[in-house]
Amino acid sequence: MYIFYIIINSLKTIAIIIIDYTEKAFYNIFYEKLYLYLTKIIKIAVYIYIYIYIYKHINININLKYIFKNYFNFIKEHKNLK
Repeated sequence: MYIFYIIINSLKTIAIIIIDYTEKAFYNIFYEKLYLYLTKIIKIAVYIYIYIYIYKHINININLKYIFKNYFNFIKEHKNLK
């Protein structure tokens, strides 16, 4: 009977060690995947921010060139009318 008790307890400790190890491995894999997904999301957000910044900057420059071009044309036409 005592041998069965030792075998059962040793199996319990082995099971606890295996469960603990798999649980830690699962959490490590989970956090690793979470870290990878978060870094991908952050990279995408940074790319979108850079794209919007460049688009606005180019759009503002194009609009300013267009505005100044029209303004100078308006001044030339206005001088010609006098």
